[in-house]
Amino acid sequence: MKVLSVQVFRFKLTPIFEKLEKIFKKRYTFCKFADIIKGNWSPLVMSDFRDLLQEADICELNCTDKYEALHELITLADRLISLPNPNEFEYQIKIREQKQSTGIGKGIAIAHATTKQVQKIRVALGISKTGIDFESIDGKPVHLLFLVANPPDTQVEYLSVLSALVRLLRRAQFRQSIICCSTPNEIKTLLDSSLAFEMSA
Repeated sequence: MKVLSVQVFRFKLTPIFEKLEKIFKKRYTFCKFADIIKGNWSPLVMSDFRDLLQEADICELNCTDKYEALHELITLADRLISLPNPNEFEYQIKIREQKQSTGIGKGIAIAHATTKQVQKIRVALGISKTGIDFESIDGKPVHLLFLVANPPDTQVEYLSVLSALVRLLRRAQFRQSIICCSTPNEIKTLLDSSLAFEMSA
């Protein structure tokens, strides 16, 4: 009987472990995204909510097509257009949308992608008075389009931000409060305080 050395045995097992790890991560992320939609994901407490969304990343959108609106938001939001390669980020977002629409219903979409181009989670918000055909789960146009960019090593915080946004945006009064704000500063103040409360609950 041939006995494998410890080194050879480890070498043969390494690809198996790597494959299992990829499968686990993929299934874990899918399950957590399902939990986010259901509102069952417990958010992680984050220290600085004010850095997630800046006034210069809150924009009014004119495009009514899904992909044109995403492009418009990326080109208007300061911290997205200033990425080293905003076209690559836009491509990642579009690939994600082609797999499954992030239009979660009630006039809301939260498009998101993981990218090495950011060091911290960044959020942009596009507001459409006309509405965007986003292939949402309820078939209704999107009026609040959130765009989230996160670095690869902040998956838990990333899921926490998505979950907190969904939980807030489920509330009709909160959605109306955003739409009724007259300036980006008012929207940022509302979102900062609401996210801080939601993510520390």
